[in-house]
Amino acid sequence: MEKDLEFERTNAISFSISTGKKLHYFEHWHTLKIVLSEYDLVRAVGGFEQDFEKNIFSDFEGDEWQARTKEGFAAYNKLRFAQIKPAPGRTGYGITGLGQIERDRVVCAFVRDPGRTPSDRDDTAYEKTFRDVIVNIVSVTNEDADAGSLFLFKEDMGDIRPGGDNLHLTLYMPADQLRDLIGEIRSSKVRPQLQVAALVAIYQSEVEAGLRDWHHPQYFLLPDQSYAPARLMQVRFGFDKPGTLEDLDLPEPQSVRESVRAPEPAPVAPAQSTANLRSIKIALWIIAAASALGLFIR
Repeated sequence: MEKDLEFERTNAISFSISTGKKLHYFEHWHTLKIVLSEYDLVRAVGGFEQDFEKNIFSDFEGDEWQARTKEGFAAYNKLRFAQIKPAPGRTGYGITGLGQIERDRVVCAFVRDPGRTPSDRDDTAYEKTFRDVIVNIVSVTNEDADAGSLFLFKEDMGDIRPGGDNLHLTLYMPADQLRDLIGEIRSSKVRPQLQVAALVAIYQSEVEAGLRDWHHPQYFLLPDQSYAPARLMQVRFGFDKPGTLEDLDLPEPQSVRESVRAPEPAPVAPAQSTANLRSIKIALWIIAAASALGLFIR
């Protein structure tokens, strides 16, 4: 990764080379393909949420809320409950797990932003390459209500790989589609491997974009203070193929090596061997009879 990265404009990050010329990382929509082998299926039911727009103290007359009386507490609690409103989506579905990005990598690094005041917590030397990513696919009632995102969570204290720096990808799917998908996964004999494709607005070096061949892995840049917009493209998995060799009553497969081996000489059939012995036995009886007859004539 180049040094001294700096935002030059909204969709361009610049860096200088030895000749003094400036090159750039440009932001474009790129496809990240992620394989989820281990994941959890989630169903969350919730009836209410907090109404952040409601200010209970502006609605409360006088100083009665300060009174340490039974009536005062009852009035105060009544206003507290007024801050709670029914949640629009009472049942939510989700898929969450740790996945691996196919072939490509994401590099999180510090990028200086002239429009932001530097902080003492900024680690100007920060740079880390990620292949693993924590994926959350969440249901929404309106597919355009929320935009997904790819972001870095330093010193992550979540349930998956806590304590380290983790790359997170949050994606959204309409509730009915995600419910059907979870139903199909649960109906499988074994938990299938999921292949998740997401469009992510992320940065790539113009040098790499211009020189790399199509089969080379790509490296994308995510500034450590930024969220990259993301949208779910597709979730794929293969259904179980029913039947084994025993179920289908097929012959055992023959290896190629066995099929091209030179044929062995055929063994003598048992019936033929028995016939030869019988012929020999009859011949001996004829010889014995002839000998006896010769003695009698003599």
